[in-house]
Amino acid sequence: EGPGWGVIIKIVDVNDNAPEIEVTSFSNSIPEDSRPGTTVALISVNDLDSGLNGKVICSVNEDVPFILSTSLKDKMFSLVTKSPLDREKQSQYELTITAKDAGQPQLSSEKTISVTVSDVNDNRPEFSLGPYTFYVTEGNNPGASVFSVKASDRDENDNARISYHIIRNGSEDNKVTSFLNINTENGDVLALKSFDFETMKTFQFQVVASDSGTPSLSNNNHGTKKTPVGNEERMSGRMCSCCAFVDSSLSAITIFDL
Repeated sequence: EGPGWGVIIKIVDVNDNAPEIEVTSFSNSIPEDSRPGTTVALISVNDLDSGLNGKVICSVNEDVPFILSTSLKDKMFSLVTKSPLDREKQSQYELTITAKDAGQPQLSSEKTISVTVSDVNDNRPEFSLGPYTFYVTEGNNPGASVFSVKASDRDENDNARISYHIIRNGSEDNKVTSFLNINTENGDVLALKSFDFETMKTFQFQVVASDSGTPSLSNNNHGTKKTPVGNEERMSGRMCSCCAFVDSSLSAITIFDL
């Protein structure tokens, strides 16, 4: 018998494994006031092949305000914001994470995650018109609605829930608000007393619309109330509360007798 021979067999890797993407940590909702660089998710990528076949490049679609940042650990990435967010412009993002190896032929895999941009109270209520000018007749019924103001808010939920009130500060405002009240929920302005043209012909007041966010944001608008002449003084046509026409150029509502 002769001396033995040792045989070493080397198995050469072929690129037969696609990268595997795993989301190890994920916040599916992020406030719209988050600063650029805020981490949304941690991504782990693994490829069972070796050499170039196991070297992985990871990316996210370019049409979103997010990027993948490399980590100190190999094949670990952080998904972070790259620019400011605005929920009022876009509240939902579909992020497609793509992992490609460096083998030939190149193999790749994708994973899609959904990120919701949550609302913060960053919009003030806005009045639909302003300033308002409206007319009522003397001898009106106390408690009746004589006008309505309307504001809207681009935020959502409590941040968009609006309440209305009339500013009361100073003797003149106290006099005005003794004649008027406002429905805090819908903005209807109510006459508390019957108006008398000979006593008061016109006055101004200020309405504030506030949202219910934290902190609460508000906006204000001025209203001018004019009392037209009733039966006691001559005019071209008596006025009553039976029909209304809106003149947008004057921001006024005038009520005519039919």
